[in-house]
Amino acid sequence: MKSSKSSSQNSNKLQFISKDDFENNLESQNFKITRTLGVMGDFNLKAKEKIEIDFFFYTDTSEKAQELSNRLKKLNFEASWHKPIKDHTLYSVVCWTDKMENDEELLTYWAKFMCQLGYKFDCEFDGWGMVSYPE
Repeated sequence: MKSSKSSSQNSNKLQFISKDDFENNLESQNFKITRTLGVMGDFNLKAKEKIEIDFFFYTDTSEKAQELSNRLKKLNFEASWHKPIKDHTLYSVVCWTDKMENDEELLTYWAKFMCQLGYKFDCEFDGWGMVSYPE
């Protein structure tokens, strides 16, 4: 998560995620997915194996966090929001997926969708991790 935002954001104090930050995060997803799948492969995660993903967003108001959490619930994700203990100025949204196939193309689509959804609610898609469920 970035601690400073671009100058265009400073001109609009109500905006948490700048368009540049959103676009950079969106573009970085391919690299992050490839890296994460490589690490998980080291732990014997096989292609198409079922995984559960936990993922996170950050924003600057409880209203934005709650709105995103509600939207994610409507999309059938488990989601909750809270104010982090370490940083009393940001709110986090924590979510989980159902089991889904470990497929690079699917994960790429999913991660980019999460970036776009977060941006729509002025929340930064910060990261995700996987839990494997061997069949």
